[in-house]
Amino acid sequence: MRFDTHIHTKRSPCSGMSPKKPVKTAEKRGLDVAVVLDHNEIEGGREARRFAEETRSKLKIELGCELTTEFGELVPSPIN
Repeated sequence: MRFDTHIHTKRSPCSGMSPKKPVKTAEKRGLDVAVVLDHNEIEGGREARRFAEETRSKLKIELGCELTTEFGELVPSPIN
């Protein structure tokens, strides 16, 4: 199984990718699973998941959130 566990969309300040772009890129690279971990929100991941489902992609999109804290950034387990 091939996967990427840390992808951001334009919903994060460090990325300019639309939620469709990670899906298309992951498919081209032959990934099975991609985890979208935008900063402090999950809507970019939801949009990516909807796009993958609408296009009948075999790629599974998992949702996560990179949380900003006073101590740094935390990445909890993916949200189902």
